[in-house]
Amino acid sequence: MRIVTAVFVLLVFLTKNGVCNVDTLNTIIPKPLHYTSLTGNFEINQQTIIYVEPGKEDLKQIGEQLSDKIFTLIGLKLQVIQKNVNAKNNYISLTTKNAVDSLGNEGYKLISGQQGVVISGKNVHGVFYGMQSLVQLIGNSRVKAKIASVEIYDKPQFVWRGLMLDVGRYFYSVEFIKKTIDNMARYKMNTFHWHLTEDQGWRIEIKKYPELTTKGAWRSETQMYRSPRGIDKNPHGGFYTQEQVKEVVKYAQSKFITVVPEIEMPGHSLAALSVFPELSCTGGPFEIPGQWRVEKDVYCAGNEKTFKFLEDVLTEVVALFPGNIIHIGGDECPKDRWKACPKCQARIKKEGLKDEHELQSYFIKRIEQFLLTKNKNIIGWDEILEGGLAPNAMVMSWRGTKGGIEAARQKHDVVMSPSEFMYLDFYQGEPHLEPYSYSSRILPIQKVYSYEPIPDELNASERKYIKGVQSNVWTEHIHSEDAVQYMMYPRVAAVAEVAWTSPRLKNWEDFSSRVEYEFANYEKSGTNYAKSIYNVWCEAKIDSTSATAKISLKTYGYKTEIRYTLDGTEPTVSSKKYIEPFDIKLPQNIKAATFKNGKRISKVNMRTFAIISSK
Repeated sequence: MRIVTAVFVLLVFLTKNGVCNVDTLNTIIPKPLHYTSLTGNFEINQQTIIYVEPGKEDLKQIGEQLSDKIFTLIGLKLQVIQKNVNAKNNYISLTTKNAVDSLGNEGYKLISGQQGVVISGKNVHGVFYGMQSLVQLIGNSRVKAKIASVEIYDKPQFVWRGLMLDVGRYFYSVEFIKKTIDNMARYKMNTFHWHLTEDQGWRIEIKKYPELTTKGAWRSETQMYRSPRGIDKNPHGGFYTQEQVKEVVKYAQSKFITVVPEIEMPGHSLAALSVFPELSCTGGPFEIPGQWRVEKDVYCAGNEKTFKFLEDVLTEVVALFPGNIIHIGGDECPKDRWKACPKCQARIKKEGLKDEHELQSYFIKRIEQFLLTKNKNIIGWDEILEGGLAPNAMVMSWRGTKGGIEAARQKHDVVMSPSEFMYLDFYQGEPHLEPYSYSSRILPIQKVYSYEPIPDELNASERKYIKGVQSNVWTEHIHSEDAVQYMMYPRVAAVAEVAWTSPRLKNWEDFSSRVEYEFANYEKSGTNYAKSIYNVWCEAKIDSTSATAKISLKTYGYKTEIRYTLDGTEPTVSSKKYIEPFDIKLPQNIKAATFKNGKRISKVNMRTFAIISSK
């Protein structure tokens, strides 16, 4: 409340002086390190020039992107000129001069005054992120073409700010991938993890092995629901040509996003084994499964042909992705086939390995050694810790935080991605109000926002190995691009703030108010999104002796109110307002919804409470 009061006083003061700002509130996501409102506004018009520091083509590209975004937002197409600013007013300047060194390589300074706007960064990455903040100021302004005068100093908390999309279970178009990258750039995320191979589909063209996509990219059926009856017999598939991969990588580079490909091994490999069964322990034959499960058939670790195949594949993959990291999976690899395989057992004996877990470590280390010859490092899911971690490997900790803690203590770089906080395929609210999900687990946006990636268990010297945070979208039951977006947004905005913003600046109420601006932007851009933040959560403490229950209702939307009914009718703005927990006699139906400005903004949550006899 003190913050709101301070803003109100500022508004009154500026109004009295006749120069009220368009908007003194910080609406930017992720929240900047330092944000100060100044007096007055800057108004963009047709004569406004975007000046770009001469001799820097990458800065010019940023200026052109800014010009395109301004045209989309307010219909004005601004000229971009490579020239140091010499105008006294009506300019937007993008420069690497006069940067603040303490803000680092990705930090920026944005000063918006009544004469113009200057965005500066130590390098072009920072200028790009400053441009994204300016775009949000323009898009969120309540007055078209006017920007509040502000002073922003900003830098990220982590160097890895990631989002993973699983295209192995479902194939999504290049245009959809690009739109996802656009939204990542808006939130200053910098790593797109592309999960390209799975048991259910191989999605990247490998010219030496064309059968991987002519056969391995297609399956005959798909499990739509967890029930065995939920099988769709329609074929599904698709893959990205190498030219399309280059197109996506180049597009991501223009947004300062690194694309990290994932080629799964030793497990999650049945799509490849269905084409080349001789790379398995049993010899097959195999079919690409349409059901979601962990498959026992994996690459044979005792077969030299396996490593020749993977080295051939990776040789083509590394040529397509200029980043220095390749994700090699390493998760959920059952050891059943290895235990029964003469070749694998011979490998264990020859290499002096203790067991099949050390055999997996041998497998990962051998792949790492090969990729080092290509000047690439590996990252894998936390199972790669089992049997001994490869010398230079990064670890992505998904089974909670334990793997990340262990890797950091071994002085290995870590990306924190615990499923409890970062798996965006989980339900966003009470399941009966949400689209069907593969998992029954619930991850509301406020829980995503609450996550702190640096574990308390690590000491000061170990914490430096936590390089960042990543959210993951596994798509077993996300059957369309619209459905992917629904699961992503607005939770990706919360992930971005976890990754970028200093923990001391995070505040849920403040964030939830800024999310409302994002809803309007999603609608303008045609992005599907969830309004689950507004839905009502209903809890009951039942007293079977008295056949009563105490009901508690809550919602996480910003400045909303809950109204409810007990007579079976739909809640309206005139229905009883929820103030505090209340008692009911059982059995009883409750319907509750969230309202704001006299309108219902949530789904109606209907719950029935009764005492069930044990007889």
